[in-house]
Amino acid sequence: MRTKAPLGIKLLRIAIISQIIVALSALVPGVALAHWKKCQNGYKLRWESSNATYFYPNNWSSRYANATDNAAASITNNTDFSFQKGASANSADVSWHKDNYGNSGWDGLAHRTWTESSTACYLYKVDTYYNTYWTGGYTAGATQSVGIHETGHAIGMKHVNDQCTLNSIMQPAYDCRWKQKAIKTVQAHDISDINATY
Repeated sequence: MRTKAPLGIKLLRIAIISQIIVALSALVPGVALAHWKKCQNGYKLRWESSNATYFYPNNWSSRYANATDNAAASITNNTDFSFQKGASANSADVSWHKDNYGNSGWDGLAHRTWTESSTACYLYKVDTYYNTYWTGGYTAGATQSVGIHETGHAIGMKHVNDQCTLNSIMQPAYDCRWKQKAIKTVQAHDISDINATY
């Protein structure tokens, strides 16, 4: 006689199968887990075209300038989206800022502005920030890790919330993204997500 598995065992099996599906989908090229911000109208937050300009002040130290340029280049050279250096903060799509914003709990931040219609959700201005309270003591690689994460937000991506298992620029925690994984360029999962959107 065959007996039914207890409910706890069934739930455990479902949880294990779900984790296997998530892990496999992260390994299969072209399968994105949709770590993308969606607007209230249900559409992905994105730029209308597949390119944008960015700007930071000319007096920035090479560490911050290189972190920002390398982050933009990582996306441009590996995905269907491209960045070009803009002429001014006012004319650029993405304007970078750097200051000591104190012990605020964040080392980088992206403030996105967009418009929604019945058929789309398009970014039209992004302001991105390095908080030197934290990043002032970071290495060049760690600073670039912040830069690539905020650049991801600047094109519409959202955080990955998977307890630090997935290799992604959108891991929200510095300890995971940089200290554990040393991520400072787009990963295979990010490339899939970006190309599925642009």
